[in-house]
Amino acid sequence: MSARFCGACGAELSVPPPAFCIHCGTRVVTASTTAGSAPPPSPPHPPPSYQPSTQNYPQQTYVSAPETLGQLGPRRSRRWPVVAAVVLVLVLVAGGVAVLTLLRGSGSGHTADGSMLPEAVTSEPKAAWTFDYSGSYAQVTGAGDLVVLADEDGDVAALDSDGERVWSNDDEYVGYVVAVPDHDDVVVVAGGEGGGVGALSTDDGEQLWWQDSGYPLAIDDEGLLLGDGAEDSDTSDVAWVDSKSGEEKWSIDDVGSTDVAEDAVYLVVADELRRVDASSGRVSWSLDLSVDDDEYVGLASTSEFVAVSVGNEVTAYDAGDGERLWSASAEDPSVDGFDDDRVYISETTYDEDTDDSDTSVTVYGRAGDGEDLSIGSDDYFYGIGVEAGGSSWFVAYSSGEVFDDDLQRVGRYGSDEANLTVADRGLYVHDPGQVAFYEYGQGKPEWTIDIPDSEDGVSVSAVDQGVVVEADGELTMYR
Repeated sequence: MSARFCGACGAELSVPPPAFCIHCGTRVVTASTTAGSAPPPSPPHPPPSYQPSTQNYPQQTYVSAPETLGQLGPRRSRRWPVVAAVVLVLVLVAGGVAVLTLLRGSGSGHTADGSMLPEAVTSEPKAAWTFDYSGSYAQVTGAGDLVVLADEDGDVAALDSDGERVWSNDDEYVGYVVAVPDHDDVVVVAGGEGGGVGALSTDDGEQLWWQDSGYPLAIDDEGLLLGDGAEDSDTSDVAWVDSKSGEEKWSIDDVGSTDVAEDAVYLVVADELRRVDASSGRVSWSLDLSVDDDEYVGLASTSEFVAVSVGNEVTAYDAGDGERLWSASAEDPSVDGFDDDRVYISETTYDEDTDDSDTSVTVYGRAGDGEDLSIGSDDYFYGIGVEAGGSSWFVAYSSGEVFDDDLQRVGRYGSDEANLTVADRGLYVHDPGQVAFYEYGQGKPEWTIDIPDSEDGVSVSAVDQGVVVEADGELTMYR
């Protein structure tokens, strides 16, 4: 399991990540907390006086939305790695923590931003192999027939279908490893707290390239979006590079916020919002924003518009030409993707006297007609949208609730200690000592298996047609 630390005080964070560090109160900056969305390289909001309580239950999985059986419509032209299904990584950036959630999958489902989901294990799996690794945690990803892991010592190893080590690499300290969509011959590797990013060949583990600073923001089948900025800076430099060679295709300096959309990247540079073509770096359009020096700008995009949060106002702009569509007022809002066509605005207010909080969530489409979402948690809200089998679903990571396309709550999965992971045909629910698989929208599990439990935490990760469990220095593959 990858290390997770607060960028302000250095304390280790639980996963799924809290809205605020429970030790110092600094807000945890999320990559719009949706699959494949690029984490903003700008500093977090000022912490409120109230910090919501979180369970200190280390987990590598990330709750995600349920899906149904059936055929999915045409896939998007670009394939962004999915956030929630396999790896959740916290990257230290510009005085804060950014959530980088990247996954390689070949299943038929995708997240709201186009990230592909892994193929689910739909019948009860058996333990196929075990592997002992160095240290108390490891972070894993799937690359073709290989499982590639980064252990606590920063070494990378590849395991074959029998769990046998086929190669290892210790050229650099690696904090996490990410597969590249449609390219099983390469994995992207990134350093820990000190940064650094590069790539390894999956054939023999040879280092293809490495640079000593920077961190991945997003990966697709055509390249890798990198951020690079000093810890005491409010901005980062962003570059698009070739995943296999590291060759830079384009770059833009002094970027404050970032969001990745289909075939495009939205960037905030000073007081300007830009839509940039991901392949060429060409600016499709730009517009001026009224932003104070200390204000954080939140971004969330759909195929038709981008929503921009500045202060207590969220404004939507047309993806094609930047025309203003609508605006909505909220107190210290958080804006994120809900599905392919909609975003949600989460607003949390705090009572300093009682430490009570109240959270409301409203979902908006292109027309700007807000619809309230009835949620079961008042502390905070975050989640991910999934498109699969011709249906749309949304899973609230913060509570385990699942909502359908009509914003109706269809269920809540697992106990208060549960962590959830998505695949293309269903949802893995990890409670202490067991993992269950549910088809999306269903209340009865297709299967349940017992897994090891540990005081040091257990990680459950999804790879294509497999579930990887990490506990006490041992990986177990269930197929």
